[in-house]
Amino acid sequence: MSATLEQMLLACQFQSEMSKRVFDDKLMYYAAQREKFDPFFKTIDKRYGHVVENIRPEYWRLLKGEFIAARIFQKMV
Repeated sequence: MSATLEQMLLACQFQSEMSKRVFDDKLMYYAAQREKFDPFFKTIDKRYGHVVENIRPEYWRLLKGEFIAARIFQKMV
C-alpha cells in the first residue's frame, strides 16, 4: 500500500474514532436526557413489548441510537 493510501486510512480511522467519542459516547446520552427519551422508550417497551422481546438487546440499543440520532439531526435542519 502506498504511503498516501496509508495516510488516508489512518486519517479516516482517526476521524471515525473521534466521531464515535463525541457522538456515540457523549452527545447521544446528553440528547437522550435533554429530550427525555427514556420515558418515550419505556412507553414503547410497554405498548409493544410483544415485538420488542423478539428483538435482540444489542439491536434494540442500536435502533434507539438511530432514533435519537435522527431526532438530533432533524432538529438541526
